[in-house]
Parts: sequence; C-alpha cells; structure tokens
Amino acid sequence: MKPESLKAIKQALAWLNKIEPKYYEVEQAIAEIRKAVICETPVETGKIDLIKWCSRDYRYRNKLCGIYHEGGKMIASDGRILCVLAGVEYPQEREGKIYGTDGAVINEKYVNYMMARPDTQSPLNRFVRIDIAKVKESVRAIKAIRKSEYKDARGFIKAGGVYFNIDYFAVFVTFLDSKKIDTIGTFGDSRAWVADAKDGSWAMIVPTLVDEECYDDNYYDCEIK
Repeated sequence: MKPESLKAIKQALAWLNKIEPKYYEVEQAIAEIRKAVICETPVETGKIDLIKWCSRDYRYRNKLCGIYHEGGKMIASDGRILCVLAGVEYPQEREGKIYGTDGAVINEKYVNYMMARPDTQSPLNRFVRIDIAKVKESVRAIKAIRKSEYKDARGFIKAGGVYFNIDYFAVFVTFLDSKKIDTIGTFGDSRAWVADAKDGSWAMIVPTLVDEECYDDNYYDCEIK
C-alpha cells in the first residue's frame, strides 16, 4: 500500500471514530476500511525463527537473549514463550553455550528450562485445538489496526478459557504450524500451555491475566470448538 493511501485511510478512520454514538452504518464503514488494510497486510508464515523467541531485555535477562545448545537441542525463551527444537545438528563447539542474536557467545549459565515445563503426567489436564488459520488472520487484523488506526493497539487470542497476548501467540503458533499440530494442553496447577511434536520438540506459552474484556482491546477466538 502506498504511503499516501495509508495516510488517507488513517484520516478516514480517525474521523469515523470521532462519531458518537457509533451507529450501525458507521461501525460497518469502519469494518470495511479495516478489511481493505488487512488485505494489504502479509500473511504470517509457519517458519520457526528462534531469534523471535529470545528476550530483548539485555539488562535483566541477558541469559535469555540468545539460543542455548544442549544435547542436540536448541532452546530459546523470553520467559513467556519457550521453544525446544530437538534433533538439531550444530557445530560441536556450540554445545553447552548460549549464542546471542548478534552471534556472540553469552558467558552465562542458561536457566533450567525443564523446570518451567508442566508435569504432563498429571491427571489434571486439559487440551484445546487451535485454529491456526484464524490465528494468522487475527495477527493480520491487529497489524492492520496498528498500521491504520492506533499503533499501540492491544490484541488477545482466546482459547481454552484464557487469553494470550497476540504478539507472543503469533510467535508460538509458528511452532504449531511448522510441526503440523494444532493441540495444546495445560497440566496440574500450571498456568502454562504446552505443545508437543512427534520429534521430541516442544513449545510453551503462558497466558495473560485479563480480568474482563475491555472495549478498547481486540479479542480473537481461535479455538476449534
């Protein structure tokens, strides 16, 4: 989309959003303009990029600002999402080391990531299936809103009776898409949700606490009922 076109759309939406009360016709007009922006927004791919799973908090979470190599696995996490890729080939000199997003070695001990994994043997478990196509469309929708209306717009994915930050879920869903799975589960008294792949890889995400739905936020139900 040309910058001039996007500017015009932003201005049109700004004027429409000032109209109170928002009659049905106004809401429909806003929805149709959003559709136009969504059509110009690229669809997310299913490729796993471990760098996107890493923290950017170099001051307090430096050890999480890189990819850890251990026993043929590559691990990345920012504390809210975590990805463990199994059966990976990498140079032997990387074993037991953390390589930052800039390629330099981070001389710290990595966190005990297995402690974060819920006990999947717990009899208290719950599973839900995720509609990956809906997640991708939801990510496109929030990007369109941020591009044309409000750059700090918040979005949440609803599934399993909880809410997930849409930006973290957009990263998490690349694991599901890449591994061709759609089921995630939570176990015992853990808040975390886990996805397991047949090759021994797994990923985890922690939901966001939302007391009640706020009118200014954007919610997308992506659970397969």
